[in-house]
Amino acid sequence: MGSAQKTQRVIQLELNEISPVLIKLLVSQGHLPNFKKVMASWHEAETTSEDVYENIEPWIQWVSAHTGKTFGEHGVFRLGDVHELKDDQIWEKLSDRGLKCAIVGAMNAKPGRQKEGVFFPDPWSKSNTTVPADLRSLWDLVSSRVQAHASAQPSLTDILKAVKSAGQFNISIRLMLRIARQLVAQRVDPKVKWRLAGLFDLFLADIFCSVQKKQEYRFLTLFLNSIAHYQHHFWRNLEPSKFSAEIVAPDCRPQDNPLLDGYKMMDEILGRVLKGVDLSNTLVLIVSGLSQISDTRFEQQGGMNFYRLLDHKKFASSLGLSSGEVFPLMSRDWQVRVSKDKREMIRHQLGTFRVGADQLFSVSEDTDGYLFVETAVTRLVDQAEVIYQGDQSFGLFGEFFTRTAVKSGHHTGMGVMWSSQNLEALGVKNSIPLTKVFDISSQVLAQ
Repeated sequence: MGSAQKTQRVIQLELNEISPVLIKLLVSQGHLPNFKKVMASWHEAETTSEDVYENIEPWIQWVSAHTGKTFGEHGVFRLGDVHELKDDQIWEKLSDRGLKCAIVGAMNAKPGRQKEGVFFPDPWSKSNTTVPADLRSLWDLVSSRVQAHASAQPSLTDILKAVKSAGQFNISIRLMLRIARQLVAQRVDPKVKWRLAGLFDLFLADIFCSVQKKQEYRFLTLFLNSIAHYQHHFWRNLEPSKFSAEIVAPDCRPQDNPLLDGYKMMDEILGRVLKGVDLSNTLVLIVSGLSQISDTRFEQQGGMNFYRLLDHKKFASSLGLSSGEVFPLMSRDWQVRVSKDKREMIRHQLGTFRVGADQLFSVSEDTDGYLFVETAVTRLVDQAEVIYQGDQSFGLFGEFFTRTAVKSGHHTGMGVMWSSQNLEALGVKNSIPLTKVFDISSQVLAQ
């Protein structure tokens, strides 16, 4: 396998849903110098995933990349449902072989049998299990901010514990102050809240770069999600000529360009990671998982609008649910953990909510013990009345929901992988199923 035979460690950068089309566009405009170097000299392959669009979701496909199993084999369909996973993840198999792993931010993942090393889960995880255990306070603080739990205000003790954990991973004071200023700024102007996703990626990058310096870790991953979020919400700000000029993103100011800023930040993080790598004995994989393309399908009808509950727990309490039974997910989605005897009642209640002629919620039960709830209304809604139980008024739509986004990016199952080594000896040429990414690290580290 050439230089891969002396590979001592693998770094897998999981840059969720980055678009090679946009990267090439921005490189041509003089941006992204680190991506430019990678594209010029690294091995590039297209990644492929599922054929059914409903299964082309990152919380499904990253499980496939981590286990080597298709969705039909691993069966994990929802974000946060990795607790049901029966298959081994790559870091579990490597840990069984005595190799230490550092997993930072991996989506829909769990430590499993990993007892040593580092495991910092994604902020939407239902389980706050971290490795080592004292990272939990830091994860709790971050997760509460990302999920915007209104009832999860951290105590001073919680904050001090989190700061202590942050100190172990050399998270810069400058970044912590920047995050604090951002939290204040977005309370004043909610249209700058988009910056928080990028700051969270910088936070994860600080943890990762600190861990990366320790040569004892043989397999390391860093998962970053801000670009996926920015593409879904703000593609129209980067390429306005593709979209209707009458539709304006509700979650950013007209003068902002989150996608350009986000890719520049991603390029900066890539440069930081590569600066600390000896490519003579380290394989670096940059993997997008999925990708996105611009989405103009709904422009003629005012766009596809996403609405999110302002307070999931308060709304759920009106249905007789406790706060511990409600799990906000990304964007317009949330889950309810409910006992079997109450499940049909709650499902029926949610099914009676309407806005005009439109059903307000879509409810499914494809995860054992949980109801998955999605705000189904996507048209522009002003101060319409919410009706439930046939003809009862629940209040005005705007009292319970906020318009978080108008969709401008769309999933595609084709992604991209760049490798610092030529992997043809492992059968990787121009295309690779996402499930085969699992095999690369296993084989390379077995040399």
